[in-house]
Amino acid sequence: MSQKIENKQLKKIVKKFANKIHSIAHVGAHLGQEVGIYLQAKPDNLYLFEPQKNIFDKLNSKVLDKNNVFTFNFGLGADNSKKILHKATENNGASSSLLEPKLHLELHSNIKFENNEEVEVKRFDELNINDVNFLVLDVQGFELEVIKGFGKKMESIDFLFTEINKNFVYKNNVLIQQLDEHLNKVGLVRFSTFW
Repeated sequence: MSQKIENKQLKKIVKKFANKIHSIAHVGAHLGQEVGIYLQAKPDNLYLFEPQKNIFDKLNSKVLDKNNVFTFNFGLGADNSKKILHKATENNGASSSLLEPKLHLELHSNIKFENNEEVEVKRFDELNINDVNFLVLDVQGFELEVIKGFGKKMESIDFLFTEINKNFVYKNNVLIQQLDEHLNKVGLVRFSTFW
């Protein structure tokens, strides 16, 4: 999904449910392109997770003056560990992933993955954050691992907005059917999909 279409859909959802959104977590926040959309909902807090050091520095400087916006220079996943991030050298690293690119190399042949970066990954349920009920995932195929790391805290999530794949764009990325199965187990049901 292109960033423009994705943000249009996100804006619609945030506007529609603004009075039901408490706090928002965006995993894979990149340069914080969506921060303005989130702040329109007047959340209690906004938590932004971005593991890429150079991108994080730019993100952090963008939101320094915001009282209720908190930034974290690590990724989220099913375990606490160091992982290798496959860095996209084009598009400001937006296609970077903890998974190796696969079909992505054909679909977007202009984007190269020539560098790696060791990044820290943590479980969300071990962080002292307890007010999130709107979760946004932009983690290039790593969605299910992030959700697993929420553990029991997934029970507090009322809204989930995520990218998802129908094919292996990255090696071993979660597919839409697998994600649906897992989300159904924690009481979430997909109500809208945009391809």
